[in-house]
Amino acid sequence: MLLDAARSAMIELLLFDAPAIEETFQLGLLQRLRYASDLDALWYLRPELVSALAQQLGEREAQLRVLGLSHLFGRRAATHRSNSLVGR
Repeated sequence: MLLDAARSAMIELLLFDAPAIEETFQLGLLQRLRYASDLDALWYLRPELVSALAQQLGEREAQLRVLGLSHLFGRRAATHRSNSLVGR
C-alpha cells in the first residue's frame, strides 16, 4: 500500500538521516507522520520533513532526499505543478 510505503520512507528519513535534530521537533513530526490519515496528509508534511532534515544536512540535500520520495505519492507528485518543498 502506498500510504504505508510513504509513511515508512518519511519516518526512516527522519530517524536515520537527521538523528541529532531537536528532540521535541523530531517527536512532534514523528507523531504527525505516524498518525497521518492518508497520502494527502503525508504529502503536506513534506516541508516539515525538509525543515527537520535541513537542520543536519543543509537545505539543498534535505530537499533532494524528500524529492526522492515523490514516486511514493503517485498522482499527487505528477499533478502538482510546483513540487515546492518550502513551507508557506
